[in-house]
Amino acid sequence: MENILTENVLLTRIVASFIVLIEIFISRTFLVYILGLRLSKFKAVLFFLTCFPLQLLSIWIAPLEWSPYINILITFIFMAIFFQIDFTQRMFILIIPLTFFQISKSLFIFIIALISDIQPLSLVNIPIIRPIIVFPTYFIMFLFLDYLKRFNLNHVFSFEFDLSSKLMINSFSLFIFSSALMNGYVMYISFSHSSIILIIANLLSIALLIALILKILALKAAETQIECEKKSYDFLSNSYDCIRGFKHDFSNIMQSIGGYILNDDLDGLKKYYSSIFKECSELKKISVFNKDVLNSPPVLALIAEKYYKAKELDIEFNIEVFIDLNNLNMDIYEFTRILGIFLDNSIEAASQSSKRIINITISKDFRNHFDSLIIENSCDSEIIDTEKIFEKNFSTKPKNTGLGLWKVKNILTKYDNVSLNTSVRNNFFKHQLKIYY
Repeated sequence: MENILTENVLLTRIVASFIVLIEIFISRTFLVYILGLRLSKFKAVLFFLTCFPLQLLSIWIAPLEWSPYINILITFIFMAIFFQIDFTQRMFILIIPLTFFQISKSLFIFIIALISDIQPLSLVNIPIIRPIIVFPTYFIMFLFLDYLKRFNLNHVFSFEFDLSSKLMINSFSLFIFSSALMNGYVMYISFSHSSIILIIANLLSIALLIALILKILALKAAETQIECEKKSYDFLSNSYDCIRGFKHDFSNIMQSIGGYILNDDLDGLKKYYSSIFKECSELKKISVFNKDVLNSPPVLALIAEKYYKAKELDIEFNIEVFIDLNNLNMDIYEFTRILGIFLDNSIEAASQSSKRIINITISKDFRNHFDSLIIENSCDSEIIDTEKIFEKNFSTKPKNTGLGLWKVKNILTKYDNVSLNTSVRNNFFKHQLKIYY
């Protein structure tokens, strides 16, 4: 018992080794549960097998007062690698928890040092101190991140930031992170009552950064929503004008039909009916594009844009929607990313085919409990490797980067409830995305 309550470097390193093992699982759980990031089982194992040995090495080789900082850096680097998120998103989502962890730990060290009248540099070498500090710190950090979870950070960081916003986020994040680490180390080597001022200053910096980022994100979200609503309005306005025009010409159309009948011109009537039927079919397709059917503004705006693009290329674009898009068991931003990639590929492939057809069906399978997105396009060749097309940089088109379907594959790795089946049959290439609920 005395060995635990007194300085013992060897025992402290042993205790620290076990705590590091627990910390790796806790930190990964935070990112998956609180921040909504996903990691496959293979990557989770790989993350552990690379991160743990390096952190263990730092505990046994580096001075004990330095090992926590080295391990924080190792955690940040490998989380950034394995979670594969945007740099700006990484700076905020990864650095804020690590910074808050460091500040909370410094606060506990300050309190223990003040109560026990033992210098922080000596506390580091007492075996029992590390678990006393680490576990309450993680509990506080969990509460803090659970509060942040309501802001759905993984979703709000989906917006594209301009250069000034990126510089602001990245610079401020790095500043408070390095400041927290520096202040923690300063407290080790020159402990005094004024150390609490530095800790409070760090906490205020985090609060300021979070407020700043959330303000930027709120503006970005508003801009995106307005843009989607504008595109939806423009499309619905055009659709309404088409329907009004058809209604206005209805009496003239009936008179023309009457003329063919009076003259007993059956061949002419057939041709005229064929033209009317084609226009009615287009109006029927346009009727799908309303907020009662496509009730998600970003999905409506996206499909409307691709509809006009396909129409310009003389591609038949058929769509049927039978579900409430607001109830998808998947992030709507990532759903539209996948939808956009599928539609871009379908339009390009259909434009090079002889039939020039794209069919979209969004429906619900009540019996098997999943929502289904089916996108199929005509193609002249059935010799398509449906596995290879998802590889990075693979493309059947010379000017294409081959990243679209690879991005889809990466998005799907985040979800355990989503599956994708890709097939080629009867000169139609088809994607079916199933979202289970």
